[in-house]
Amino acid sequence: MSVVLAEGGMASTGCAVRTDDRIDRVPRPCREQRRVENYLVARAQQCWYSSPNGRWRITNHELHYDVLVVETEATSITDAEELTRRIVEVHGGASEGFTSFSEILVYVQEEGAPATSTIRRVRWTNRSGTYEVLEFEGALQRR
Repeated sequence: MSVVLAEGGMASTGCAVRTDDRIDRVPRPCREQRRVENYLVARAQQCWYSSPNGRWRITNHELHYDVLVVETEATSITDAEELTRRIVEVHGGASEGFTSFSEILVYVQEEGAPATSTIRRVRWTNRSGTYEVLEFEGALQRR
């Protein structure tokens, strides 16, 4: 999925990892009895996770050197910071079998929203450890 930004584009580089385009759209809940160990595996994109205001799922992710870009859809974009915290908890620090990302960007669009609608982007960097929120009108390419 590509992110279309109103003020400047996000160029895709040759190091991007594309995910399977055949994501099952049947709203199945994920098995969340245990802590999620990897949001980047294909099965993590084939189910819905619970969130404070409903549910959410990953629709795509790309790796750009040490930057992780994750596209999601959720019942409510107000859950964007919580979703980002969950992803950062798993992929933000060096852990067994994973390389640490210096930056994680999570784009959240409401489930069932029109193609062009409000998108909330949350940016986390390991340098500051803080979360920055940006909202804009745009479109995430739907799969």
